[in-house]
Amino acid sequence: MLHNAVVAWNIMHIGKLVEQLRAECHVIDATMLAQTTPLIRKHLNPFGRYHFDLDRMRQTGGSNRQQGPAKQL
Repeated sequence: MLHNAVVAWNIMHIGKLVEQLRAECHVIDATMLAQTTPLIRKHLNPFGRYHFDLDRMRQTGGSNRQQGPAKQL
């Protein structure tokens, strides 16, 4: 069920993004668009495992700036 919800969300947002880009006069090649898939789900974390680089967070005051890979806790 989670996968189906993610696919539906991806379809809606990919469609909105394509519409926005076309409204801004960007050319969206049909071949490139045909290779786009809503099945991407790497951005999900269904296991509740999170990785924080505590050393980096202490140095930057908790800012979101990426400065390399995080250490696994």
